[in-house]
Amino acid sequence: MQNINSHTLNSYKFCLISDNEKLIALTDLDNVFVIKSLDQLKSLSPFRVIAADYSFIVKHQAFDILKNKSQRLVFIFNSPDEKVIPYLFKQTLPDQMIFNDDYTNQVFFEQDLVLTESQQDLTYLNLAADLNQEYENIKLELEAKLDETKLDLLASRQKILDSNIRIEAMRKILYSITQESDLHRIETVLNELLPASSKATWIKIIPEHHKAALEAELNHQLNTTFKAYALPSHVIYFIKGDQKN
Repeated sequence: MQNINSHTLNSYKFCLISDNEKLIALTDLDNVFVIKSLDQLKSLSPFRVIAADYSFIVKHQAFDILKNKSQRLVFIFNSPDEKVIPYLFKQTLPDQMIFNDDYTNQVFFEQDLVLTESQQDLTYLNLAADLNQEYENIKLELEAKLDETKLDLLASRQKILDSNIRIEAMRKILYSITQESDLHRIETVLNELLPASSKATWIKIIPEHHKAALEAELNHQLNTTFKAYALPSHVIYFIKGDQKN
């Protein structure tokens, strides 16, 4: 016979609540702990599966005590004619209902299996949720990288386009100045074509001996930025209309 003081309740997964000796006789006491009194019921520890004799629970008005005491709850009825108290019954809804004649130890194992499958399903759902979240994170990361790649590609295309425009402009400039022999005309052509494809706003070609006078004027009077390159007996100036490099 079981003694509540000589057993560690944590070693049991299953519990029968009943003072019905017939039910107790059908119970495997090595796997199922039996609660036979209200005092024992009041100190009840949580179990994985509890099978409760409905007449015992009604007799002791113990519906509230059963709350949160098990993960799966089975009510055992004497017969189909046993009176059910709707309000109290609703407070503690069972997971299964059986009659005395159907009671065996298999009830606990079946409910334990249901519980295990439910926990596995929950684990799988949590795992699926984690995987879905990971997928969404990877998707967002890839989309961000794709957007970044698109922007880089557009920037590269724009650079190529700009380079092609500059090359075409230079081709036209080179062709145009090779058709001229007069420096004044070459300067005019450069001023017409070069500013559209460069940072220069003004091109000036002067004899070398006028170099100092022009630079003094550019530095002190016009206050502009320029670059000068020596030509045979002349100097060519690429001049900007501001102080930016």
